[in-house]
Amino acid sequence: MAILFAEGKVLIAQRKADPRYPGIAGLWEFPGGKLEPSETPQLCLVRELREELDIVVRVGDFFGRVRHHGDYGDVELLAYRTYHQSGVPTPNVHQRYAWATPEELSRYTFLAADVPLVQQIQREARHDAL
Repeated sequence: MAILFAEGKVLIAQRKADPRYPGIAGLWEFPGGKLEPSETPQLCLVRELREELDIVVRVGDFFGRVRHHGDYGDVELLAYRTYHQSGVPTPNVHQRYAWATPEELSRYTFLAADVPLVQQIQREARHDAL
């Protein structure tokens, strides 16, 4: 999962309808995806952001881990600070995307598993402002 920063904003993406996961269409998430066999989380993010958004990124430091038990099973999210290198985001697998400041993230309805990451981004932003 990428916490993609650029100019004080973070990239978020809105999920499309998917018959496998009814009830989460229209919710927002941080882009990223599933690890392929023998793939590192960092390589996964580079691949997934290229596939999902047609962008090239540089993956930085580990940001956080979320373990979530939901309606569709257990999920573990590994999030990394990620930085845009090139390309214009194109929502290939999402309805749309948005760049939001940490404060603006509260205006969006996120997948439950992503909420702890939203809160962490907002805490860090408040701390940095002091």
